[in-house]
Amino acid sequence: MKNLKNVLFLVTLASLMIFFSCSEDDPGMDEIPNEAPTVDNPIADQNFDEGFGSTTIDLGNVFSDEESNFLSFAASSSNQSVVSVSLSGKILTVTEQGTGSSTITVTAEDDEGESVSDQFLVSVSMASNSIPTVENPIEDISLTVGFGTENISLIGVFNDVETMMLQFAAESSETGVVTVSVNMADLTISEVGLGTSIITVTAMDTDGGSVSDEFEVSVVEGETETCTNDNSMASDLGTCDESPVVSNTYNATISGDTRTISTNGIPNHDFRNQNPTADELNSEPKTYEVDATPSKAANTSSILTQDFRPKIRFGVALNGVVLDPAPAEPFIFTDNDGEYNWDWVFEPTNNTQEVGLDCAMAHVQPDGTYHYHGDMVEYANTIADGLGDGTFTPSEPIHLGWAADGFPILYKFGPDASGNLKLLESSYQVKSGDRPGDGVTAPCGTYNGKYTNDYEFVSEAGDLDECNGVDREINIDGETFSYFYVVTDAFPVIPRCFVGTADASFNLGGGGGMGGG
Repeated sequence: MKNLKNVLFLVTLASLMIFFSCSEDDPGMDEIPNEAPTVDNPIADQNFDEGFGSTTIDLGNVFSDEESNFLSFAASSSNQSVVSVSLSGKILTVTEQGTGSSTITVTAEDDEGESVSDQFLVSVSMASNSIPTVENPIEDISLTVGFGTENISLIGVFNDVETMMLQFAAESSETGVVTVSVNMADLTISEVGLGTSIITVTAMDTDGGSVSDEFEVSVVEGETETCTNDNSMASDLGTCDESPVVSNTYNATISGDTRTISTNGIPNHDFRNQNPTADELNSEPKTYEVDATPSKAANTSSILTQDFRPKIRFGVALNGVVLDPAPAEPFIFTDNDGEYNWDWVFEPTNNTQEVGLDCAMAHVQPDGTYHYHGDMVEYANTIADGLGDGTFTPSEPIHLGWAADGFPILYKFGPDASGNLKLLESSYQVKSGDRPGDGVTAPCGTYNGKYTNDYEFVSEAGDLDECNGVDREINIDGETFSYFYVVTDAFPVIPRCFVGTADASFNLGGGGGMGGG
């Protein structure tokens, strides 16, 4: 009996051990199953125009996980020739590759391997071409029989926001009156006979877009009324038959950012004093200051006031003589009442006899100050024999002086874009046609250069900008400058504006300029 009880005890104990063993080994009795991530905010389809570049999407707002498990992301593009995709953490970047559509699949996976995906469509549309526009319509023109040809620059007439590479074509409605041709951006009108013709100029971009401008050309007989204004010019220079009685002095020093020039203003060459009020040249000490490290200002500034009166000298030559090209009294168009019209001042370089310029295109003010108005030939010949009269060609740039804003002034020659020395040309031209004046309050007659206002700046017609300079590196005695001015053969010869900030030491006091010579 005792043995039977022992057997029953052992069986019961074994059963309990089996029960507890099963309870500990069964994982389904205590653990909660893992839930996959969910898509809370599906990404909307994306539409872009060609040229958008790239866009980013934060995937942290798209997916979530109830267990707050760490999510990792993957993305793919069904058409990588349209857009490609990349990931940086939760940030998806979609990058433009071409036009068309692509399905983007983004997958979020938790650390238990459960995942969910979201898909959206990206469409990239081809941008439409913007056709050129007419910015400055060409005005109707009247030409007199015998004009031969008339040239019109098309630069600035048309504009295209997508390209500067426009092509031009032109046609004349009456080829018995005028014919037309186009070379690059220059329109040439050629005389055939009397009458009127409509000229159509068309600008075309590289994508086939085009726009046209029309203007009327009339070819007429010569004017019946003759302009009575004297429209003659002279370029002969006076002889230099006097030598300075006081020796030339010139000294330049640099302190900090300032270059200080001390001089007596006496030329180092012969001259002619055409001013009887000045018995001798003014040799009083003169001091000019310029920026030794000049930089371009936001806008250019003129050597004239707003009403075209002389305001400031342009600069000083290395012999201490100032460059002062602006005309003043009495070399101005005068109306019947004896009033000056400052819009029409004589251009000194084309009225040399009347203005009284000597062999260095200079003359003397009433106070005895000697100053250059144009091509200082005599002074150039002191730098190198034959430089001024053109019989000598330099092998390196000739530094002539300093502009009032601190940039150097070269004489005629300078480096081109490739660094080769060449004769640099102005971009100014004589206007075509006749002056608008009535001959009484303003001059009439054909533009010919008699007046400064007869000229206009034509961008890229020459080598230089509106201030007769160029953005190009130049080394002057170990100093490097990013811009320089040029004294040229043709107008304006001496520049008439500054790209930098002119120093007040060059200001004119009470008129300056020619001042009654």
